[in-house]
Amino acid sequence: MLIPFAHESMGQQYSNNRFGATLGYGFMIAHRANMRHLIQGHTTSLELQYTIKPKPGHLATYYNNPSIGIQLGYYNPGNQEQIGTCMGVFPSLRFQLWNRKYAPFFQFGAGMGWVEKPFDQLTNYQNIAIGSHINSIVQFRIENNFQWDRASVKVGIGFTHFSNAAFSAPNLGINLPTLYTGLAFGKIRSQYDLDETEKSEEPSRNQRHELFYGMGAREISLHNPKKYLTGSLNYQYFRQFSNVFAWTAGTDLFFNPSLGAELNSSKLLDKANFQWGVCIGTELLFNSSSIYLQQGLYVLSPFKGNGSAYNRLGYRRRFQNGWIINFGLKTHLAVAEYFEIGIGYSFKQKIE
Repeated sequence: MLIPFAHESMGQQYSNNRFGATLGYGFMIAHRANMRHLIQGHTTSLELQYTIKPKPGHLATYYNNPSIGIQLGYYNPGNQEQIGTCMGVFPSLRFQLWNRKYAPFFQFGAGMGWVEKPFDQLTNYQNIAIGSHINSIVQFRIENNFQWDRASVKVGIGFTHFSNAAFSAPNLGINLPTLYTGLAFGKIRSQYDLDETEKSEEPSRNQRHELFYGMGAREISLHNPKKYLTGSLNYQYFRQFSNVFAWTAGTDLFFNPSLGAELNSSKLLDKANFQWGVCIGTELLFNSSSIYLQQGLYVLSPFKGNGSAYNRLGYRRRFQNGWIINFGLKTHLAVAEYFEIGIGYSFKQKIE
């Protein structure tokens, strides 16, 4: 049962929370030729979402009409025999793409996913997409909604991805583009209903030097199920250039013993296990949290199997004492290499 907390503003009643549900219809992408046998039919989905409106502050002021929520999803990838049912639970952020009253909304979220029938050497060897029950789930959406009193109809297009980032092979991933429609209940006050006294002041822009250390784990293939522990050191220069964006530039040193193993080397300190690269990136800022995306190029890499470019994306939380926690994913375009978790520290912060 949903009990909204309402208040009066400009002669209307608004709630601080909202409940919604969507139904989706789409297909699974066979992004590798050897995955085509997994496409047996169209995909369907049912998602439930609970959202709240953030209090006036950085997030509410500098993102157009934002809301944050928690989402529970049920997904039928169209192949019950080899993949089964997929589910996911994850937080999400939703905001308008530009400052217009009827502009579309962008929503993204990430969390924990579950796949009913992962790869099994004996009983399910045809599912070469996913090798574990527990996975990550990442979702992006573009949608719009049409308000009618305290209910609204939403329509949009979304993209949902399941992956374990090579923690357990195979890991080609499950990709589900979807058209969807749904209902939401509860009229949430938008930025157009705020008066000037409710809007926060512009935050100071800053620049800093940051150092990170991260750890991860990965498998090479089905024929080598051993878990290889990875490590990385990253330095970056961080400069905020707007209320919601910062740019970064830096360098990475990677230690990955699975690379040497692929080259038939058993030495832990073999040069094949090390990679050095340079990177540039951007961060999307939410108070003390951020979502980051980096593009890197290997300067030195004895292992050539992944090409000369790499990517990193993830979440960071910065604390006032300078410490940072980091959750990220290293990839080579659409091919995930490994998840990493780590810590960092900010040096010599300069506020403008």
